Amino acid sequence: MSSPPAAASGENVPAAEPSYRIRRCTDGDLDVILRIEDESFSDPYDRDVFSQLLRSEPDGFLVAEGEGGVVGYVASSARYGLIFSLAVSADHRRKGIGWMLMDGALRYLRGRTRRVTLQVRVGNAAAIALYRRFSFKEEGIVRRYYPDGEDALVMTLNLGPV
Repeated sequence: MSSPPAAASGENVPAAEPSYRIRRCTDGDLDVILRIEDESFSDPYDRDVFSQLLRSEPDGFLVAEGEGGVVGYVASSARYGLIFSLAVSADHRRKGIGWMLMDGALRYLRGRTRRVTLQVRVGNAAAIALYRRFSFKEEGIVRRYYPDGEDALVMTLNLGPV
C-alpha cells in the first residue's frame, strides 16, 4: 500500500474516502453550499456573499464532491490572504474532507499571497485542530466577534515569498 500524498503543509494527507474529489465551485453548487453553511454555522453567510466570492476569485472557491454531490466547500482569497469559510456537511465530517479542502485552498494560495489569515470560533476545537495541523498559528482574539457574543481566534499561516 502506498503512502498518502503529501499535503501543501508537507504532512501526509489523512485517508479520505476515495469517492471524494476537490473541484472548482460553480453557480450550480450554491444551493447545496448554502444548506451546508446553514447546518454548520449559527451566523451563516447568505447567497449574495457566496456569489460575490465565486465571481471575485473563482479559483479560490473549491468544493468537495462525493457520489451524492457536493459535501463541503472552502472559499479563499489570494487578493486578501484569507480563508473566508470552510465547512463539511455533518454526514461527511471526520473523513478527511476538511483536510482535502484546506490543502486545495493552500495549494491555490501558495505563490499568490505571503500570508493567510482566518477567524474561527474559540469553541470550535475540531476546526482549530485542523488549522494547527496545517501550521496555522494563533495570533490573537477578537472579543465578541460573532453575533452571539463568542470570541474569534485569529490564526495565520506564513506561506513565504510570492
